[in-house]
Amino acid sequence: MNGYNVAYAGLYTYSASHAVTEQWLLTRTGAADDAALYSVAINPGGLGDRVLAWSYQNTTQQWRTELLNASNGAVIATLNDHWLCRGRGSAADLHSAGGDELVLCQTSGGRVTSVAVYTPIGSMLWSAPVSDVVALADFDGDALRDVVVIDGVAPNQSLKVRRGRWLSLLLRPHAGRPASRLCGRRRSLPLCGGHQQRRQKRGDL
Repeated sequence: MNGYNVAYAGLYTYSASHAVTEQWLLTRTGAADDAALYSVAINPGGLGDRVLAWSYQNTTQQWRTELLNASNGAVIATLNDHWLCRGRGSAADLHSAGGDELVLCQTSGGRVTSVAVYTPIGSMLWSAPVSDVVALADFDGDALRDVVVIDGVAPNQSLKVRRGRWLSLLLRPHAGRPASRLCGRRRSLPLCGGHQQRRQKRGDL
């Protein structure tokens, strides 16, 4: 929830008798009124309680992402200049640890400069310079998600796939395989065309 330069994150329970009970509430002042808020629940595997990540922008357009203990709202880590650029699709199993990792966009002045993969407790696994992150999907059949990114600066941009487990390139278009062919490997992913429209709808993913 966002309003009057204040951002809120909270956990509520809903009983069979329709009673709503607040478990915890977090308040952050100095948030931009017109900024979108993003959140995702992360399965930490055997590392403990489920983790909630949320991102918000302050009045100077700086993104901030906080990792919270979902059971009590305690802050586990704060990551400045990072945001959940895949919305609720930002958490996935990328590293074969039995739980989820978190895919974040690193920003500078509101512009995406790189992608970073974190553990649920805020430890970075790897990062790489990109212009945007457009999807998470398994491209090599190892049951782990890979990261589809836009690389380069317009108009000289290309679509690439980086292994989720580490930052090595898995796929990239070339003269014999244009970006549309690369996208076609996963037809359910809207990776080709309509990029601006996807960004506007990203919070619904």
